Amino acid sequence: MSTVKRRVLVGLGFALSLVLCGCEQGGPAGPQGELVVLCAAGVRPAMEPIKAEFEKQNRCTVRVNYAGAGTHIGSLQAGVEADLYLPGDIWWLQKAQENGLVESHQVVAWFVPVIAVQKGNPKGIKSLNDFAGRAWPSALARPMPVPSATCATRRSTPLA
Repeated sequence: MSTVKRRVLVGLGFALSLVLCGCEQGGPAGPQGELVVLCAAGVRPAMEPIKAEFEKQNRCTVRVNYAGAGTHIGSLQAGVEADLYLPGDIWWLQKAQENGLVESHQVVAWFVPVIAVQKGNPKGIKSLNDFAGRAWPSALARPMPVPSATCATRRSTPLA
């Protein structure tokens, strides 16, 4: 997915937050207030420009806490209030729902895993299946904290 599409989808999350709590109307000066967002750390590159633009257009502060989704679940369970929860994996959203920590949900973005290869891709690698049965050096992030690694381990055999 392109960065532009990801930004648009994440931006939809801000629209949802306005429906859920929103920046209060502040008279002639426009909206005022604060939105609190618990956001997956991996979404930061897309979130920062959206946050800046949203604050500029709406005269309101967006306070974003970037951390792992598990950390955010713990915060919510401890009573931390937030307007928007953006985990990096649907599993964490389901966990939050099971614990009664979210009122409603809407998927607004997703990660697209990539395979980094040597310049020119001399081995012709196009998918994880190209690694099957080969002894090429490779690495994969730990599945639990990294959503794309969780997806990759569900869809392939372990890499050497």
